[in-house]
Amino acid sequence: MTFNGTPFAIGFIQQGKIEMDVGENLDWIGHGVVDAEMRVLCGLPMVKDPHIPLYIFDQANADTAGKPPQPSTGYGDAYIAGYRKLWKLQ
Repeated sequence: MTFNGTPFAIGFIQQGKIEMDVGENLDWIGHGVVDAEMRVLCGLPMVKDPHIPLYIFDQANADTAGKPPQPSTGYGDAYIAGYRKLWKLQ
């Protein structure tokens, strides 16, 4: 088992060299950080839980990260539309 969803580790899953990797979507984290910082700057209340998930990659879903695996891939992209709606950009 490994941690952080790095492309090389997910590639090892695809090759059968490791069983699983607990990943974080760095792009999603970045959206959460921007949201938190803008709330501070605008004097808005902070969010207690930004709901940024961890994702377990294994043999059944490692290909969702691409072949070869790419950073911040395989987690879905609904968070992008969610933040755009929250920020009134849509």
